[in-house]
Amino acid sequence: MEKKMTTPQFVPYEMKTTKIVVTSYQNRQIRGRLSNPYWKEDVPFENLMQLLLQLESLYDALNFPQQAMEQRSFGAEAAKFETAGAPAGAGKPLATFLVSVMFRQHASWQGRMVWKEREVEAQFRSALELMFLMDSALSRPV
Repeated sequence: MEKKMTTPQFVPYEMKTTKIVVTSYQNRQIRGRLSNPYWKEDVPFENLMQLLLQLESLYDALNFPQQAMEQRSFGAEAAKFETAGAPAGAGKPLATFLVSVMFRQHASWQGRMVWKEREVEAQFRSALELMFLMDSALSRPV
């Protein structure tokens, strides 16, 4: 089902890039915090699902990039999750990624990511590919 197109609103350039700070990556379980000027403070995440849902929520709030398709679900909208305190985002960063999603097409994301510590950039064609890129960075021996 196609989503109705709405008039785009102006989104400041600074809000188009989100910083993902990973503070823990044990057994491929990711934890850390998100930073974007849209939020007043950093937003912690305790797992991959929270990370993805927080980013999708940000893109919906900004209406940028515009979503090309309606999300599918099995019924009522899922309950919003809350994080308890700041333990997820606390700690020394293992890696920092700057993520810019340019498009939300084909029920996924397309954009670019910069791995700050190594100063390398990669393009991704889906949210899954973004996760594989992050895993390849986080799984490297130090």
